[in-house]
Amino acid sequence: VRPDRPPGEWASDKDQFVELYMPSDKPGRTYELIPGASGDCFDCVHPSETKYSRTTITVNSLGFRGPERDVEKPPGVKRIVILGGSNTFGISVSDEDTLSVQLELVLNSAHPGRFEVWNAGLNAYVTSQKLLYAKEIIARHSPDILLFQLSNIGPRPFFYRDKSLGERFRLD
Repeated sequence: VRPDRPPGEWASDKDQFVELYMPSDKPGRTYELIPGASGDCFDCVHPSETKYSRTTITVNSLGFRGPERDVEKPPGVKRIVILGGSNTFGISVSDEDTLSVQLELVLNSAHPGRFEVWNAGLNAYVTSQKLLYAKEIIARHSPDILLFQLSNIGPRPFFYRDKSLGERFRLD
């Protein structure tokens, strides 16, 4: 991690900072992922973690964490979207170990090719933001099932260094 950045920063290497989030122009959303962004997060893992020294984070072209997806749902496929905060986003795991990827693997092992599970988790998102995001997802991506991770205990980590973030929260 660069000495001028706190632990938990995303970077393409240990010397270059990469931003994964941008301010949202959608009322109430406050911030969202940057489509096509990717990077490694150094020092994002729990101190007891033994699998990772860094986590790889990939945002697809639609702005969801994980693999590329088609806007149009393939015939015969059930589309499941998981909305939530950091637990859903999976800040402390690489792409292949997120809840959404693991659930898709389990479902498709029993019913090959029948399921897509999208990761609509965003760090520190609260219920009102998840509901606004859900309406947008329903209108654009035709999910069959929405799952919500609602239990977030503790302070909101204001990781985004946008000086207007606090003002946007007050407006929302």
